[in-house]
Amino acid sequence: MPSRVAVIGTGAAGLVEARDLRCEGHALVVFERAADVGSAWLYDLTASSDPLGTGGSYSSLYASPHQPTPRKIIGFIDFPFLAIEGANSNPHRFPGHGEVLRYL
Repeated sequence: MPSRVAVIGTGAAGLVEARDLRCEGHALVVFERAADVGSAWLYDLTASSDPLGTGGSYSSLYASPHQPTPRKIIGFIDFPFLAIEGANSNPHRFPGHGEVLRYL
């Protein structure tokens, strides 16, 4: 029986959960503290200026990390994480921060 469900966060886990719940027919709403999807992958310089989060900001990833898991494994079954050609692309097996964020 479909239910009303809330998902907190739009990182990889939140997006997967939202997708699965929607596929099961649930009515859902997704909440994200930041202004965009990506959660921890969303790099924001202003978040660093408030390290304790007292101003309502969130923690932010630094600008240059790489995903420690191969793109083939972290992609969705019906939406694979393929290397794309063009500006800021990363053909390597372990994608960089910007490419992970664009994928999400």
